[in-house]
This record gives sequence, C-alpha cells and structure tokens, in this order.
Amino acid sequence: MTAGATPAQRLLAAEASAWRDMPAPDYDATVTAMFDNLALDAGQAELAAALATASLGRPGEGLVESRAAASERMLELSRLVTDADQRARYLLLFMAGWLRLTATAARTPEFIEASPPLPEGVVLPSGADPSQIADPALRAQAETLAREHEAQAQRWNTGQAAIAHLERLSALAQEHGPKPDALLLAMSLAPGLPPELRRELGAGER
Repeated sequence: MTAGATPAQRLLAAEASAWRDMPAPDYDATVTAMFDNLALDAGQAELAAALATASLGRPGEGLVESRAAASERMLELSRLVTDADQRARYLLLFMAGWLRLTATAARTPEFIEASPPLPEGVVLPSGADPSQIADPALRAQAETLAREHEAQAQRWNTGQAAIAHLERLSALAQEHGPKPDALLLAMSLAPGLPPELRRELGAGER
C-alpha cells in the first residue's frame, strides 16, 4: 500500500491482510477491534460501511463477533444520517449481518451432552481420555465420537454467542422513539431466527 493511499484503502488492505494471514478466530477479533477503533460519527461512516461490506462478505460460520460489530455499527449509523440513500445502505448492511448471525444461530444444536459418548459396552469415568480403552477398534470409535462431540460443542458455543448478539441487536432496533416497523418486520422474517425473538420483533408491527 502506497503512502498516498486513502484511509478507506488502508483500512480495506488491513482487513484483506487479516483475512489472508490469520486463522478465523484472530481475524474475527481483529476486525471487531477495527470497528471499535472507528469513531461513531458521519466523518468515519463510510469507512465503517466499507469495512462492513468487506467483512460481511467473508465466509465462515465462526465469524460471529465481527458480524455483530458490523451490524451494530450500521444500525447506529443509520440513525445519525439524514440522507435517505445512505440510511438505506446502512440498513441493508445491518440486515446482511443480521442474516449471517441468524444462519449461525440456526445451526446451533438444541442439546449437547456434557462429555462425549462412548461406544456401546465401554465404561469409563466421565470425561476420561479415550486412549485408556485397550481394544483398538473401540478406542478408534471413542476417539471419533470425541472429535464429533468437540465439533458439536464448538457449534453450540458459536451459536449461543450469535443468539446473544441477536438479542442485543433486537433490543437496539426497538429502542429510541417510534419503532421502525418495516425494519422490525424484516428482521422477524429472517430464516433461523429463534422463535422468541421472532415473536418479539413481530409484535413491533403495528
């Protein structure tokens, strides 16, 4: 990036570098911090919108924090601007983040066991290392079950984080004066939205 690059070019280059060079959790944290470092004002609104556009386009179920940060910032900025086209753009980006988060929430397991299951007939103390199983075939089954449980636990944790952010964004969308009924209705129609949030947002339709 040259010394004469614009602030937007520098910001997007930093985002692209983070995506290229970092594992997903580090990218997620880095982009969240980038949003936090942008002032909540009209002067940096377009920088935030450019960052939101780039980061919301990145694939990955685990990118929860950056998507929540992008969504919240876009919702906040939509209330600061008077230009109708700008406001519409920020709300579209907000909805893009909302839909990403609801998609993650929809993949959350309804229930997970506290510890991995064991192959039928195997008895070990709760949480014991599968390597303690003497039989090679049963040990291999137990190790596979442990990996599957770990992946399921990760999906659970990610999904619960997404749901917590959806709840916060829902509350933010409903506060401050007259309710933006069209926005709340659009939010309530998102596939994968937890039923209690769907009911809450649908109640905003008047």
